[in-house]
Amino acid sequence: MDVAAMGSAAPAFEVVAADLDEARSALETVAGAEEGCWGADQFGTAFSDAYVPGAESAVGGMTLVAGALRELTATLIEITDRFESIDTSLADDMAGGL
Repeated sequence: MDVAAMGSAAPAFEVVAADLDEARSALETVAGAEEGCWGADQFGTAFSDAYVPGAESAVGGMTLVAGALRELTATLIEITDRFESIDTSLADDMAGGL
């Protein structure tokens, strides 16, 4: 396992999560500005009933993915730290036994 590569790649997931948060925020702003523009008549209500749940689901999905990327970042950093600690400990034990 290339611990250095894994450790250096981990922060990139945080960057992607931040970009996703920014895109989600922009989407919420645009969707919020357009909300209700389709009217309250039969056609507007039908459009709203079909559109709003999907839009809310998309925004929620973006939030979940960003959160998962942040968890992945933390987990990768934790794994690399543990691996390095175990590797160092084993090396020290082996050096002491020689």
